[in-house]
Amino acid sequence: MHGWGAVHTSVRLLSHLMGPDPAGGGIVRTEYYPGPGGSTLPVKQFLPARPRPELLLLFHGASPYGENHPALDQMARAAAAAGITVYIPRIPPLMRLEIRPDLDGWIEQGYAWARSRVSPDTSVRIMGVSFGGPLVLKALSSGSLRDDPPEAVLLYGSYFDIDSILDYLCSGQMNFLGRHWVQPVNEWGLVVFFHNYLDRIDPGYSVRGLRQVLALRVADEVEASRACAARLQGREKAVAEGLLQGKANAEIRRLTRLIREAAEKEFRALSPRTFAHRVRQPVFLIHGQADTMVPFTESVRLASALPRSRLLVTRLYEHSEMKSGGARLQAGWEGMKILFFLTRFFEATA
Repeated sequence: MHGWGAVHTSVRLLSHLMGPDPAGGGIVRTEYYPGPGGSTLPVKQFLPARPRPELLLLFHGASPYGENHPALDQMARAAAAAGITVYIPRIPPLMRLEIRPDLDGWIEQGYAWARSRVSPDTSVRIMGVSFGGPLVLKALSSGSLRDDPPEAVLLYGSYFDIDSILDYLCSGQMNFLGRHWVQPVNEWGLVVFFHNYLDRIDPGYSVRGLRQVLALRVADEVEASRACAARLQGREKAVAEGLLQGKANAEIRRLTRLIREAAEKEFRALSPRTFAHRVRQPVFLIHGQADTMVPFTESVRLASALPRSRLLVTRLYEHSEMKSGGARLQAGWEGMKILFFLTRFFEATA
């Protein structure tokens, strides 16, 4: 897609995404793709009323909602309203909040199936959200996607290095261009890491109750997880309540150090810092400046490591609820930057 076609598509997508009704017609249906190990998984499809030869393959992050996450649904409906066909394959391990280096195999399977469902002249682009983004990069760096790549990749809220993510989650400390500050931390990050790696370490005391708290929280049973944490005692209670509040106390930091030692090789394999340089396709990174789970500095570092990248750090959503004229002007300027960014994404070719 080139020139005015890319501009027109970007304007339509952004107007539907930011407007009151992102639906804009079309059909939503489910098909199934063959996953690893002979499994058969659903693919949520958004089919435009007037389709263009464009496919956006959207990979979700670590969330129990999977392909039905409300934010992904909104994005897919807006893209379909702009004439773009959208597929969202389900990745069951990510819905179970599992973090493993081998999950890029699911990306490869979903991509191969999607390629087989569209005509050869269809431009295929990928969007990876949060943890789904690095998995896409991993597949592009060494898997089958390297030999049959998409036109371009867009990553939203991705990370560069798990070690630096854990540093941030345990402290809230930010360092950028000589500025140092501390910001609140979203509790979801540490909850997911402890859910995955608590069994790898020996804390020196029973953590049976803590495991129950984590299981309830990742199942989105927020109140039940808090009630369960309140019934615990001693260090186990301190860890559980700290994780649920997103406040890393001394015991959480100690356990995090043990986890990092136990999972050092796995964290390296999961971190784009070890493979981003092998990605040959154009990669577009967008990150919210106010993100409190994965700080925007991760995308800044990732963009520097990728051979072909374009980065946008946006403040748009910080001002979405503000009513002042200055806030509206800021939102308008941020919207224009996103428009230019999307236009470059739809113009890009492998």
